[in-house]
Amino acid sequence: MKRSTRVAIIFAVVGLAVIVTLLLSPIPQPVEYHDFADQREIFGIPHFFNVVSNLALVLVGAWGLMQLMETPTPGKRPPRFLDERERWPWFVVFQATFLTGFGSAYYHW
Repeated sequence: MKRSTRVAIIFAVVGLAVIVTLLLSPIPQPVEYHDFADQREIFGIPHFFNVVSNLALVLVGAWGLMQLMETPTPGKRPPRFLDERERWPWFVVFQATFLTGFGSAYYHW
């Protein structure tokens, strides 16, 4: 199968998923869903541990992005990837992890 055919199939599947998602009605959630486990306010931060626990996601995402941006030094260690195209999926994963940490902290705040 040619590369252009594979890319077209991926775009078609993603497009179909977006259309189906837009046609569905919202899923109702009970109000209690938003009652978080930690109700305490510490240092002026509501739901303190729910908010602060997202720091782990931010740190892991930042660490991964820094590792990906590091240029290999000849003689010190082998390159991380055999092919540079392998870097981009990992970039997406670590960037998503990093941004999820901020989004989740904002949501819990």
